[in-house]
Amino acid sequence: MEDRKELTNWPRRKAKQDHTTLSQKAKELIKAEWRAEKLATKRERKKQYHGVPLMAVDSGATSTCVREVDAKHTEVLEEDSMKRFLNANGTISKATKKTRLKNGMRYPANDGDVVPDLATQSLLSTSKCADGNYATVFTPEEVQTFDLEAAPFKVEGQIVMRGWRCPQTKLWRVPLHQDWTNVNTETALMSQEVTDIIMSKRWRVRTA
Repeated sequence: MEDRKELTNWPRRKAKQDHTTLSQKAKELIKAEWRAEKLATKRERKKQYHGVPLMAVDSGATSTCVREVDAKHTEVLEEDSMKRFLNANGTISKATKKTRLKNGMRYPANDGDVVPDLATQSLLSTSKCADGNYATVFTPEEVQTFDLEAAPFKVEGQIVMRGWRCPQTKLWRVPLHQDWTNVNTETALMSQEVTDIIMSKRWRVRTA
């Protein structure tokens, strides 16, 4: 009796197994096509920007920092820069000259400082862009900057995290977890610029 029941259910189980196998193969095929398309997009973008001087867009930088090797692509001013920057590892980098970016944006979004200590890439400060009344949006594929003075700006979608801008550092702070009560102890500050540093025991800098 049990053998007959098992034999009766076999085609049904076999069909279900075949369907599961086909579904898995279909998912793997879709993922492979998606990865290939993404890789092709990256290659095309790399080819498009080959030889073009680039900057890293940094939401944790209070000022735009330009490497000496990239300064030739900007308008370096005669004015000396007195800014000093605190790096993530605790070291301090000094700027030498003020410069203006040729990015088509208004002041202070085009304002920068030449920092010789930068070794790998120049940094574009989204903080300066915000001061120039620009909105910067990051996506998995690109970064976009919108002129808030040219047209209204609105983003539709579910907000999963909300923070605010610190008036002292000009950087954005977000809660470390959802159930927060104290903005001073339960928020994260990514980095901080140091200008006119006072080397004393009372000087303290909070970094993440």
